[in-house]
Amino acid sequence: MAEGSGSGAEAPTPPERLDRALRDPAQVVRFQDVQEKAAYLDADEQRLLQRAYVFSARAHEGQSRRSGEPYLVHPIAVAEILADQHLDAVTVAAGLLHDVLEDTETPLSEIERLFGDEIAHVVDGVTKLGKLEFSTKEEVQAASFRKMILAMADDLRVILVKLADRLHNMRTLGHMPERKQREISRETSEIFAPIAHRLGMGRMKHELEDLSFRYLEPERYRELDERIESRRRLEKGFIRGTEKELTEVLEKGGVKCAISGRRKSLPSIHRKLLAREIELDEVYDVLAFRLVTKSIADCYAALGLIHARWTPIQSRFKDYIATPKPNGYQSLHTTVRTDDGHPFEVQIRTEEMHRVAEEGVAAHWAYKGGERPNSSEAALYAWIRNLVDSERDHADPREFMAAVKMDLYGDEVYCFTPKGEVKVLPAGSTAIDFAYAIHTEVGHRCVGAKIDGKIVPLRTPLQHGDRVEILTSPSQRPSRDWLSFAKTSRARSKIRGWFSSKEREDAIERGRQALERALRSRRTTPKRLLQSPDGKAALKQFAFREPEDFYLALGRDKFSLRAFLNRAIPREGEEAAAAAAELVQHARMRKGRKAGERRGGPVVAGDPDLLTTLARCCRPVRGEPIAGYVTRGRGVSVHRADCRAVTGPGATAGRLLEVAWSAEGGESFEVVLKVHVQDRPGILGQVTGALSALEVNTRSASARTLPRGRGIIALTVEVKDIEELGRIEKSLRLLDGVERVIR
Repeated sequence: MAEGSGSGAEAPTPPERLDRALRDPAQVVRFQDVQEKAAYLDADEQRLLQRAYVFSARAHEGQSRRSGEPYLVHPIAVAEILADQHLDAVTVAAGLLHDVLEDTETPLSEIERLFGDEIAHVVDGVTKLGKLEFSTKEEVQAASFRKMILAMADDLRVILVKLADRLHNMRTLGHMPERKQREISRETSEIFAPIAHRLGMGRMKHELEDLSFRYLEPERYRELDERIESRRRLEKGFIRGTEKELTEVLEKGGVKCAISGRRKSLPSIHRKLLAREIELDEVYDVLAFRLVTKSIADCYAALGLIHARWTPIQSRFKDYIATPKPNGYQSLHTTVRTDDGHPFEVQIRTEEMHRVAEEGVAAHWAYKGGERPNSSEAALYAWIRNLVDSERDHADPREFMAAVKMDLYGDEVYCFTPKGEVKVLPAGSTAIDFAYAIHTEVGHRCVGAKIDGKIVPLRTPLQHGDRVEILTSPSQRPSRDWLSFAKTSRARSKIRGWFSSKEREDAIERGRQALERALRSRRTTPKRLLQSPDGKAALKQFAFREPEDFYLALGRDKFSLRAFLNRAIPREGEEAAAAAAELVQHARMRKGRKAGERRGGPVVAGDPDLLTTLARCCRPVRGEPIAGYVTRGRGVSVHRADCRAVTGPGATAGRLLEVAWSAEGGESFEVVLKVHVQDRPGILGQVTGALSALEVNTRSASARTLPRGRGIIALTVEVKDIEELGRIEKSLRLLDGVERVIR
C-alpha cells in the first residue's frame, strides 16, 4: 500500500516538474538491486520486470513521498523485498505496479492489456486491501477487508505483496506525524503481523512487530533495547565461549551444522515480561543459539550431544519437528544450564526448516516455474479457505471481520473497549480480566460489565469480538470471590496485592493501637518511646528496621508486646533480666570447649563461649537475621529473628541475647520447603530434576494430592546460606505447574 493509501498516510503530492523518474540515475541504480536479487528468474521474466519498472516510473512521474524522495522509491523497495524472498516474476512485477491503480489515473484494463490477467488480479487485490483502515465501527471498512480476503484466497500472492508493501512503509514511518505513526503501527501489530505469523513468515512478522512496538511504546522500546544490549555486552565472553564449545562438541560427535546467535525480539520479550510478571533476568531465551543441520537425523543427534554435555531444563524442551506448529514451523527447542548454572536456549533445525521458519508460505511460493504449492504445502494457508467458508455464513461484513480476527488470534480472545481499542486476553478470560487489562484502578472499582450493550456479571467469559464496557463505582472494593474466576496472572496478582496491602494497613493500625493502650498508664506515647535511645535499641535487637515493621508484627500477633516493653523500658525488664542471668551461667560451655569448634555456626555477641544450637522450629540459615534465646539445659537456642518463639507472647525479653553468624563458613543447613503445584503426571520428577540440575542435596521428598487438581510436594534440602536458598526457591517458582514455594 502506498503512503497515500488507506493506512492514513498522505497521498502523493502533485507533479512538481521533477525529472522523469525513468531517467533518474538513482532510481535506475535502485532497480538494478531488484534485478540482482531476482537473478534466479530467466531472461523473459527479467524483461517483464524491466517493463513493469518502466511503466511504474512513468505512472508515478512527478509524485513524491513525504520524505521528499521520488515516489518510485517505494514500489522499487517493495519489489526488492519480494525478490529477496525468491518469489515468482508475477509477484515481483506486481510489487512494482501495486500502487498504479490507486495513486494514478491508470485503469485496470491497461494493466490487463500490458501485463496479463494474472498480474492485474494481484495488483487489484492489493489495491482493495490498501483501502482498509483498522476499525470495527464502519461497515464500509469491514467490507473492504472482506473483499481483500476473497482476493487473497484466490491468489495468495496478494497478501505477499501487501506484507512487503506494509513492511517498507513501516521502515519509513519516521516521516509521518506522530498520530499517524501510532495509527499505522497499531493496525500493523493487530492485523498484518498476525497474518504474517499465520503464514509462517517469521522474519516478516518479527520486523513488523518490532517496528510497531518502536512507535507504539517508544520509551519502553528504548529501555528494553538498552538493557538487552548491556546484557549482551556483559555476556559477550560467555557467548563466544559457549559457541566455541558447541562447535567442538558437535564436531566431535560427527554432526555438521552452522551455528549462529540470535536475540529474541523486543515485542516478544515485552509480552513475556507482562504475561509472567517477571524481570528481564528471568527470561532464559533473550540470547540463544541456532543450529542449522543437513538432516532431521542430525537434529536429534545434535540434541543428544548437547544434553550429554549440559544439563537440560526439562520443562523447556519442545519438539516442533515431530509436532509442527499450525503455520508449518518445525524446530527443536531446548534450554540447558552451563556448569555454573547459566541457562541458554538452543534451536535446532534443518536448512529447509530454517527457510520455512523465516519465509513461511513465501518459501513455498519461491520460483517453481509457475507451479502452485503442492498438497503438503497447502496446510500452511488452509486457514484462508476456512475464512472463505466463514464469509459465506456471515452476511454482515462486520461479523466476517470478527471471524477473521478470531482466527488470527487463535488461543486468545480479542475484545474491544467502547472506543474501539483492542484488548487481547488468554482464551477463557472473563470481564474481570478485561477490567484489570484496562487499568488497575478500573479493576479495583468495577461493579459489573456490559457486553455488546447488555449488562452481565463480572464472571462472564469473553468471546472474540465482544465490545466490553466496564461499570465502576468509587465506593467499590475488590472481592476475594473474584479470584475464583479471574484467569489472567495480572488480574489475580492485582487482586491479591490489594488484599495484601489492605491487610497490612489494618494490621499496622491494630499494632499501633495496642502499643498506645499499653503506654497510657506510663504517661508516654508510641512516637516518644520509639524515638528514645532504649526504644531504638529494642527495635534493632528484635530486627525491626522501621516502627511500621514492629506495628505490623504486633498487629498480626507475631510478636510479644511485653517482651518489647521489657527491653524498651529498662525498669520493667530488670526483674526478667535477673531471672535470666542464672540461666546464662548454665548455658556456658564446659571448660576447654570453644565456640569456634562448631564450624560456621552462630556465636553470642560479647560471650562467644556460650553453647548455641539451631532451633528446629524455624531452621535458621546462614545470612538471615537471627536472635538467641536462653533455654534450660540446652544453651542458647538460635532462631530466625521473626520466629514466634522469640517474638510471641510467651517470650521473655531478659532471656533474649544478640547473636551473629561466625566469620567461618562451610556448614550446611537443612531447610523444609513446601511446593504447591498443579497435580499432573511428572510434576514430582520435574521438581526434583530442577534441584538435581542445581546440584542441591535433597534429603527427602514426598507428595500428596489436594482437591481441585492441586498438590503439595514437601522437600528437605541442604543449603550453604540464604543466597543459595533464594536461588533454589526462584528456580522452583519458574517451573511450569509450580504455583508457589513456601518455607
